[in-house]
Amino acid sequence: MKKRTIKGLIVALIAALVVTMMPLTVSAASYKPGKVKITSVKVSAVSKKNNTATLTVKWNKVSKATGYEVYAKHATDTKWYRVKKVGRFYRGLEIKKTPAGKMQVKVRAIRKVKGKVYRGKFSVVKTKFITGKWNLTKAMNANGGKKELKKLNNNLAKYGAAMSFSGNTCTMTYKLEKMEPSLDGYVLNEEEKKELSQDFKDYIAKAYGGKKFAILLRDCSGVKKPKAVFTLKLNGNQVCSYSYVP
Repeated sequence: MKKRTIKGLIVALIAALVVTMMPLTVSAASYKPGKVKITSVKVSAVSKKNNTATLTVKWNKVSKATGYEVYAKHATDTKWYRVKKVGRFYRGLEIKKTPAGKMQVKVRAIRKVKGKVYRGKFSVVKTKFITGKWNLTKAMNANGGKKELKKLNNNLAKYGAAMSFSGNTCTMTYKLEKMEPSLDGYVLNEEEKKELSQDFKDYIAKAYGGKKFAILLRDCSGVKKPKAVFTLKLNGNQVCSYSYVP
């Protein structure tokens, strides 16, 4: 019995030594902090003068986190941007001078271990609509719209046409003499003006009546039913002006 007991102790001791001598490895995943939960996103202040607001974001505490990163994205932004990195005791942050429109926010926890930073998963994205005075021009410039407008006008130039935006108005101008020199200075009669006005309205409804355009205007302004004004000018004279809600 003694021999067996001694042998058992020796085996146990060797096993313990082997475990002790094995290199200690810890996966990076074990250092990553947990997922943040955003508890509220509220508009805490509004500046009518600048058409901006202050957005207050709050989140829960994440165990072992040494800080948090707050990211935001407005409807007119093409990508997310980091608003600020804050310390572990923060449970909220104010995002100031937020423009009117659709604003999305997300937060993730970070943990610093031995000089290395580990980042947790982002929270569920939260969306807030900030209602304010909206601007059609800014909406059309969103997500590369300005570049597309330049390309469009390059194509329209050969027909003596151009499209421009100012405030909430889109103006389309045509110079008939560019297509037909004999029409230089031509003025429409009432029947022609009426017919062309109807054609213009039909064109606007077809080109901008889609759901995507309505969503773009709403997201850039926060206004549920934003109104756009489309104006048609021919040889320098206004033919019609059409208020349109997609």
